[in-house]
Amino acid sequence: MNIGRIIGVLFLLGIFGNYMTNVHAGSFTQIEQAMCDLYNTINNVVNIVIIMMIILAAITYAGGQALGAETRARATVWATTMAVGAIIGVGIKVLLPVMMNTIAPMPEGGGDWSNPTFCSTD
Repeated sequence: MNIGRIIGVLFLLGIFGNYMTNVHAGSFTQIEQAMCDLYNTINNVVNIVIIMMIILAAITYAGGQALGAETRARATVWATTMAVGAIIGVGIKVLLPVMMNTIAPMPEGGGDWSNPTFCSTD
């Protein structure tokens, strides 16, 4: 098992563990709040990651053009990979409300996850 996979697992455990420790059995309002916090966190983090991937892809591609042929080819591959990562991030951003509606539908009269009306973003 490589170190990148271990760090990724610890990162996900940190994100999800933070929200799941606030949930107690029988307290539906805390579960709703935990789901809202999870939705808002993922929604905000994906925005930042998309922007950073696009900026880093542009810098990598431009930097690679100033170097030799082999480095230019590698930089182009790296930049393309980052651009594809940004496109996947956009896909996650678009599909997040659909996934959240499937996992945890909103309570009656609460709308859907594409426009959560009962989530407080304060």
